[in-house]
Amino acid sequence: MEPMYYIGLDKHKQKISYCVKDGGGKVFAEGWIAATRFDLDRWMKTLPQPWSAALEATMFSGWIYDHLKPHAAALKVAHPLMLRAIAAAKKKNDRIDANKICDCLRCDFLPECYMAPTAIRERRRTLRYRDLLVRQMVQMKIKISTLLMEAGVSYNKQKLHKAGYFRELLASNPDIDESLRSLLGQCREMRVSSAEGGPMGRSGPLLTESQWKKIAPLLPKPRKNRRGGRPWIDNRRVLEGILWILRSGARWQDLPEEYPHPSTCWRRLRDWEEQGVWLKAWRSFLSELNERQQLKWSESFLDGSFAPAKKGAVESEKPSGARGRSGWWWSTAAVFLWETTFTLHPRRKSGSRKPRSRRSA
Repeated sequence: MEPMYYIGLDKHKQKISYCVKDGGGKVFAEGWIAATRFDLDRWMKTLPQPWSAALEATMFSGWIYDHLKPHAAALKVAHPLMLRAIAAAKKKNDRIDANKICDCLRCDFLPECYMAPTAIRERRRTLRYRDLLVRQMVQMKIKISTLLMEAGVSYNKQKLHKAGYFRELLASNPDIDESLRSLLGQCREMRVSSAEGGPMGRSGPLLTESQWKKIAPLLPKPRKNRRGGRPWIDNRRVLEGILWILRSGARWQDLPEEYPHPSTCWRRLRDWEEQGVWLKAWRSFLSELNERQQLKWSESFLDGSFAPAKKGAVESEKPSGARGRSGWWWSTAAVFLWETTFTLHPRRKSGSRKPRSRRSA
């Protein structure tokens, strides 16, 4: 069996300090390299095989982890707060930190933290960027209202951020002078640019044709009303409006004009939820994935909420109607009971496995 070599990495913006040791603690190599993929590839060619590495979790660790993992026998990420050997040291520099990380890995003392898969980390990055854009949009909306109130300008609060009303307000209101008009225009441009630069800023439909072909049969068909009334809005347009709200996190009144009226989308969302349409669609797609054996039932995640009672409130008190129906209305318990009816594909068993003893341990 070939001996394992252990590597400690200390990453900074422009360089990576490293320390390579064998199982006995003898230093094989140490130094630093530039923090680029090209230099990492060239450095890995000089390493003895096999090797395992560890690095401290920082904002720079993600791409290094992804780049080194295919080449390492094992790759771990250390929890920065629990790595006491480095945090509590009086003498610190990059070379010493890399050496201590290497020793922690070699002696199996490394406080390892969970490293999410690449797809999850990319989704988190997108959500953080979306959160930034939403906060910038809200700030610009507040700033526009503040500027108007400072100048004593009367405006319709419900229509202020609509494009047509805002242009008309700037053009026709005599209380808005040139300096204020310039500031309002800049705030409006920043708000629009934030919206266009976000996840919902792209043009085109939110659903592809293949996606819609699978979703359309699961949605209720329009009911014919003999008395007439308003024409039925296409389910696809309404669903895309609902998706826009859910993805952007915006208010219903901020729904773009290219989608149906916000009230129509909201009512259709409410009706479909009460009819169990969302649960039916989710189960249908889940069944399809289960038949293809593309679900890993050994791992599952459950989202929930926790709402503590106020001081002096009765713990078993029934919540009010407004609080009782807040959030998503999924019947989580019913869903998990239903999932137990799925056929779990058994693992392959080896013929040498001994039967389990009936005696309790």
